[in-house]
Order: sequence, then structure tokens, then C-alpha cells
Amino acid sequence: MIIKKPYAFLIKYFKIIHLVLVVPMVYLLYVFKDISSFLKAYDNNLTTTTANAAGNYITLFTYLAILALLIVNIVIMSLMKSKRKSTKYYVICTLYYIYLLASTIVFYATFNAIDKGTPDTTLIGFVSSLSVITLIPSYIL
Repeated sequence: MIIKKPYAFLIKYFKIIHLVLVVPMVYLLYVFKDISSFLKAYDNNLTTTTANAAGNYITLFTYLAILALLIVNIVIMSLMKSKRKSTKYYVICTLYYIYLLASTIVFYATFNAIDKGTPDTTLIGFVSSLSVITLIPSYIL
């Protein structure tokens, strides 16, 4: 049924598919909230323990969750586009997940810089602000 009529499958299991998509979205919200609070505290010199910050906050599952959400959104968007249905929400989500993947790479590089030594304070301030900007659309989407 999925291969013969993918749009019919999407319509039949629309609620279930979106409920399953909520799980990685909530996980990512939790992870990026922790990243944002860590970077804010580090920027304000409230925390000094940074042992393996990159590995503590950004794991392989974080990247897999982003990629899974990105792929599913692209598939749903292409199905909706082929049936000439509205794709605005899926385009916005796809763009957000691409931005989220890029910002995750920046956060990981920043955490590695923190682990290796003292990074530039302006970089930490910028990445801390970027983490807040990354977190806000998660609540909306």
C-alpha cells in the first residue's frame, strides 16, 4: 500500500505519523534547551565544569533525530506537492531542520573548542544567542 498509493497511506495514518514525529521533536527540544542553558551559564561564567561538553549534549541520536525528521518532512512535502496540496508547513519545517542541523554542527564545534581550552568570549556570546534563536521555533513547530 505504501509503494502503490503513498498519498492514501499518508491520509489514512496522518495522525499516527505526526504523533510519531512528535517524539524526536520533543527530544530535540529537550536537548537544545539544555544546550542553551549550558551556553548561557558558560557565557556568564557560572559553570566551570566542561569535561566532554560536546559528548554530553550532542550525541549521535541528536543527529539521527534531525535527519529522520528532515527526511520524513521532505517525503511528506513531495507527496503533498504531487497532489497539489498546501506544503507551507512542511517547507517551513524542512528549512528549520536544515538550520537545526547546521546549528548543531556549530554547537558541536564550539563545545570542542570549550573542551580544548579557552574559546573566544565573543564566539561564546554569539553561539549562546544562536542557541536561544534555535530554541524559539521549536516551541512553535
